[in-house]
Amino acid sequence: MIEKCSERWHLSGDGYEYLVDFYASRDEAIRAGMRMYSDMMEGKESSNDLYQDILDLQDHPEFYVGIEAEFAPGIDGYAIIEHLQCEAYDFAGEYSCGWLDNVSNQQRETLDAAVKDVVDRWISDNGFEPSFFAVSEYIIVDPREQAIADAAKGNTV
Repeated sequence: MIEKCSERWHLSGDGYEYLVDFYASRDEAIRAGMRMYSDMMEGKESSNDLYQDILDLQDHPEFYVGIEAEFAPGIDGYAIIEHLQCEAYDFAGEYSCGWLDNVSNQQRETLDAAVKDVVDRWISDNGFEPSFFAVSEYIIVDPREQAIADAAKGNTV
């Protein structure tokens, strides 16, 4: 399960691997990508070089700007109830059939909330917060077109 972060934008040169550094807005990420592109075209070195693996900057200078999505463990009451029923069946066979079949939606939602709280606290208390992310939505920026648009608005890199 993933949840979209509110405002963490990342850059990529290929659309597959995104830099860990993040920006607070899409526009800020685009400006950073434009600075990296300008530095690269001027021969300056950068520690976060989107273009290090791209050979032909003239023909393929595009970069990607994507919004981060965080991983959120998908543990819910329904899955737990089903697991308990399977364990009961393994223990007692057909005699356990019907156990927990009458759990109401409200009871399941109460279990959902309780389990989520326990798992979130356990992850936090033990330092198991995910250090990875996915990009859920992205745009492709062509620095040549962006430079023209920025110039028309009076913006500079």
